[in-house]
Amino acid sequence: AGSVGGKAYVIFLITLLTSLILRNLKIPVMNLKWIMRLSIIGGLGQFAFQSLQHVVPQLGARAVSVSEGVNYGSEKATRTGFLGIFAEKLAVWIGAFKSPIKACFHPVWAPLVLISLALATMSGFRNDIAAVGLAYIVAIAYQGGFRSILLAAVLLILGVGGLAFTNLVAPLPANVQRSLTFLPGTWDEYHKKDAQSSTDWRVEMWEEALFTDYWIQNKFLGDGLGMTRKEFALIQNLNAQQKGGYRGTSKLTVQQESLMASNGYHSGPVSTIRVIGYFGLLIFLIAQIRLAVHAHRQIQRARNSEWFSLALLIGIPLIYAPLFFVFIFGSFDEGVSIYMLGVAFVRILETNLPLPAYVRHLKNHYTPGLMSSRK
Repeated sequence: AGSVGGKAYVIFLITLLTSLILRNLKIPVMNLKWIMRLSIIGGLGQFAFQSLQHVVPQLGARAVSVSEGVNYGSEKATRTGFLGIFAEKLAVWIGAFKSPIKACFHPVWAPLVLISLALATMSGFRNDIAAVGLAYIVAIAYQGGFRSILLAAVLLILGVGGLAFTNLVAPLPANVQRSLTFLPGTWDEYHKKDAQSSTDWRVEMWEEALFTDYWIQNKFLGDGLGMTRKEFALIQNLNAQQKGGYRGTSKLTVQQESLMASNGYHSGPVSTIRVIGYFGLLIFLIAQIRLAVHAHRQIQRARNSEWFSLALLIGIPLIYAPLFFVFIFGSFDEGVSIYMLGVAFVRILETNLPLPAYVRHLKNHYTPGLMSSRK
């Protein structure tokens, strides 16, 4: 069967060209910090607009992902995706400017930390909690070192214990409990079953894709970004049956089969195997890890200088990206876009920061502002 639809290839090409253009930019020193300012302004603007869409859906497609879930009890756990996305951004911003441990005891920063954690739990997605947690762990490691990580572990245990006790006295909202079910606690059994059923639902898709030849024809090199005519026809047929969870052509539901036909596996590795195969997955993971190493080097290079926060802002998400992509949540389309733009921004740091080049195995100590006059 031939392939149909070239949108995925066009988006990939645009992202690649954008990355190539950005990585070769020569930015005046005085404009470098606009990267950070525009990132924060853009993130706040996006969150404000999505919040407005949530309240007034008529303004456009709702920026909300709501799962019908499994209604075991009287309250159903909803999931609101944009809250978790903003929570991760907020965690990265906080970690770029201040050690999250010190922030917890600061009158201004502490409320922001609490807001990021609250939004992540309110999203209803466990992967949002994981993303915020990873962002804080990486930030703590660079801002405070090993001792701070140990202190963070103690605070985490106390925090989870406090939430579990609070849940006994006054049950937390359903979406909050659902997002916390991967942690030990007093969470309602209904919500634990809902979360587990979601995991099982995904695993069923992964097993069907990897252990049969129906969904991925060439597992070594992949089937490409496009979609075959058979898959396109299947999606059209399944869309007509979306209501009600009917069984598809296999043991899976029509919702699962529709996602699989469009490469919506909710798994970075499986999605990547579908596009570029096992061989491509290996190369892509090596590339992600290599980019994380380069991001780490730029953070170390900028340590004790006025550019440390900028290096952390760019580097923190890239350092935990491979772990998140493999073990928590991901897709090839999103993962490769993050990678290509990450390459561009790390390259901007390498070529534009007014600092000495990174030297492996040597610890460079800079005085804040000392190098700011270099060209």
